[in-house]
Amino acid sequence: MRTLQLKDFCATTEDIRAYLHQPFNEGDFTFATNGHVMLAVPRDAAFDGNSSMGASAVAVLEVDEPHQWHPLPPVEVEVPPGDPCAACGGTGKATLANCPECRGDGEIEFSNRHHTYWCDCKTCDGDGKVWAQSDESGSCACCSGTGVVDPPLHTIKPVSILNVAVQPKYAALIAGVPGAEVANSVKSKHLLMFRQVDDSGTVLARGAIMGMSVAAEGDDWVLGRDA
Repeated sequence: MRTLQLKDFCATTEDIRAYLHQPFNEGDFTFATNGHVMLAVPRDAAFDGNSSMGASAVAVLEVDEPHQWHPLPPVEVEVPPGDPCAACGGTGKATLANCPECRGDGEIEFSNRHHTYWCDCKTCDGDGKVWAQSDESGSCACCSGTGVVDPPLHTIKPVSILNVAVQPKYAALIAGVPGAEVANSVKSKHLLMFRQVDDSGTVLARGAIMGMSVAAEGDDWVLGRDA
């Protein structure tokens, strides 16, 4: 029986929020999230001590709210291919180097006849460093060493699940999982709730997907044609 995997829901290492890189415990649950999709399973002591995003993780589950659950039919998901990572040139290998615009200073100086000005460098956001392609073994933090990054959000065609516009890569996480059920959130029209239930009715996992703030189009996975 295919089950939902915590590691698939964690943020990649380029996310500055380090507490999202690994599962964490809060309340009765172990959570994994990247800020857009969240999975919760019964608490596993193996993750005690990991940094947590706090009680807000439990609040997202809306555990005290009633939901109208719908079985999720098995659907083939076409996930858009990623774009080559600009930082590493698609090789997956990159290292931090001095910014070519500010030469590592983090600031740009310019002047006219009256004054001299300094401002944060826009190329490196004032850090003085940028990721650049390397032949070394270091993994590119911008793509987690994969060599590809997600395509621009405006180019992605979402799938419709209960009239929530869901990114295909997140829909693929729950598509085809035995016992998968979905429900609309009672708090937000852009939040899709999901869970996995076994044959005895026991809830194995639950979670939420933040939908895209666009109108859902096409056939709806649950409601049918052009819902």
